Amino acid sequence: MQKAPYLFLIILGFISSSCLSQKKDSNDYEKNCIQVFNNFKNYMHSCIKEKAGPTDTTRLTYMLSHFLFTNSKIDTSHQIANDINALSDDEMNNLKTELNSFYRYLQEREGEGLAENLTVIPIRLSEDKFIYNNLTSFQKENTFIFYDKRSPKKILGYILFMPPMKNLITSPKIWSWTLEFKFGKFVFKSVTGEEGYEYMFGPGEFKDQTRQH
Repeated sequence: MQKAPYLFLIILGFISSSCLSQKKDSNDYEKNCIQVFNNFKNYMHSCIKEKAGPTDTTRLTYMLSHFLFTNSKIDTSHQIANDINALSDDEMNNLKTELNSFYRYLQEREGEGLAENLTVIPIRLSEDKFIYNNLTSFQKENTFIFYDKRSPKKILGYILFMPPMKNLITSPKIWSWTLEFKFGKFVFKSVTGEEGYEYMFGPGEFKDQTRQH
């Protein structure tokens, strides 16, 4: 989550004159995604308050177990602690970079109280039709907007969740908070560095669960 992508997304938000609408309700899946994001954000905020970085082994293991999707299979007891060992060096470096960027984003705005007020809403419930209309069907169902509850008309970024998948994850998890525009399409860059991986998936069609490198 570097400065350039953030500037790009904020500009897009202004271009599309986006504002958030609560005229419709989130469904149960979307409510679960919102809870996952809020728990993740709160966990990162607790790290800030403790003046602890987010990328030591204990914290990484916890976040991979509860919040983040890295496409590693769970075992029969639904434990994914081995995710860290399954990551390549490049994937681990990307993961640490993304987490540190998100951490700094909240830390630099600690005095503004952003962490306490940051949340998400499904993009389908927003008036951001410029982005929404150019997403794939999978992206439309799983993309959320994050924003400050005190300024609901100002989009701060976009986030993509992976829905529950048989033999992989039992609850939604965050796959990316970096939206890019490449080759005429909007694509997400995952927390471990893959780009556009969500195009392999469709609702209920998780056929190939092998990590791309």
